[in-house]
Amino acid sequence: NLDIQIEEKFIIQAMDSLNVRFEIMSALVKNNRASSIPSKYLSEENFAQLSVFNTLMEYEEEPEILNLIGEISIEEKDYYIFEHGYNYEGEETRYMAITQKIKPDPQNLKLNKCSVDYNVLQKDWEAQAKELIKENDWAE
Repeated sequence: NLDIQIEEKFIIQAMDSLNVRFEIMSALVKNNRASSIPSKYLSEENFAQLSVFNTLMEYEEEPEILNLIGEISIEEKDYYIFEHGYNYEGEETRYMAITQKIKPDPQNLKLNKCSVDYNVLQKDWEAQAKELIKENDWAE
């Protein structure tokens, strides 16, 4: 554990990148500096996007597109629906990813559970999302 002081503005600037945000946040928590995490990164929506990004990076290369397309509620649980896309040989393809809407605990950071659908994103994404939610175990 190195005791290196880094100016907060550099930490915050580095956190703009989804590639390293969770690692920086985790390091801040580990070093009792969770209060240094900008509140915007602890919003439900931003943390959900970060969770989806990290899940996608486990399966695939970095998405070229990652946008929130909506929210859906099923059985008193709220979910964020994201589109993620890739450009393969000049052809853009978009898919769906889902995560529960959960307020992150800055003292105990854990990425949200995500589900990824590699069937092409449908125009009726709500029906597609409902099906994907039914297929997955969302138990905590």
